[in-house]
Amino acid sequence: VGPLGKDAINLDASVKTNVEKLAKAMKKKVEEITVVVLDRERHQDLIKEIRDAGARVRLITDGDVAAAIATCFPESGIDMLMGLGGSTEAVLAAVPVKILGGEILSQFKPKKDADIPKIKAAGVKNINRIFTAEDMAHGKELTFTATGVIDGPLLNGVVFGKNKAITHSIVIRGISGTIRYITTHHHFYK
Repeated sequence: VGPLGKDAINLDASVKTNVEKLAKAMKKKVEEITVVVLDRERHQDLIKEIRDAGARVRLITDGDVAAAIATCFPESGIDMLMGLGGSTEAVLAAVPVKILGGEILSQFKPKKDADIPKIKAAGVKNINRIFTAEDMAHGKELTFTATGVIDGPLLNGVVFGKNKAITHSIVIRGISGTIRYITTHHHFYK
């Protein structure tokens, strides 16, 4: 979630409670809250719970890192990202979300018991621990850089032309909080 919802979410609370607390923190009606969810079979119950709570659901096929970051930009129309995803994506998203004052809460949900020793071997002592953006992106001298491959909520995708491509990138600095958008023209004939 973005900065307004930072203290409103709790992984131990129900979906309905989280949506309601986020709406209150953002000074919105529940039906004005938009929750992004990856369109996966594993999320069908979650999608129903979000809709039953009264919030809107925006399904995406990919791009959960961009969706997590977009929660920190009110103009994106994305208020919250929910669901099961990869730990790599959570860590990638934690850096810009932390810099921008938002929050990510993550917890390991192993697909099978055989995954638990691997998680513990990576240094995780408590498999039930809830990780925050600070836990995943520790420090102040953080920088996040991304270039859009396909169109998304933050960046345009690559545009190809005759002997060239145009890319759109974002750079977010932790120390200053500066956000830079960069448009680059790549000429293939050079």
